[in-house]
Amino acid sequence: MAEKIQSYGLYDQNSRFVLEFLGIIRERGFQPDLTAIQDAVYPYVSMLKPLPESTDVDLINALGNVLNFDITITGM
Repeated sequence: MAEKIQSYGLYDQNSRFVLEFLGIIRERGFQPDLTAIQDAVYPYVSMLKPLPESTDVDLINALGNVLNFDITITGM
């Protein structure tokens, strides 16, 4: 998933997938290595790379929170 985000960008659909996947994995008591997905998502959460205009900012902020980022997008 990290490779897809790096190649094609961060969209609502892949953000939802990551959130759901991490929720399921963590419910089962696993804590996956998040480094690759963090590296792929960080440029978008920090606004170093542009998000699509139709992006749900609340969804991106939720993803950033789940990935342990202390960054919040306040408006686009």
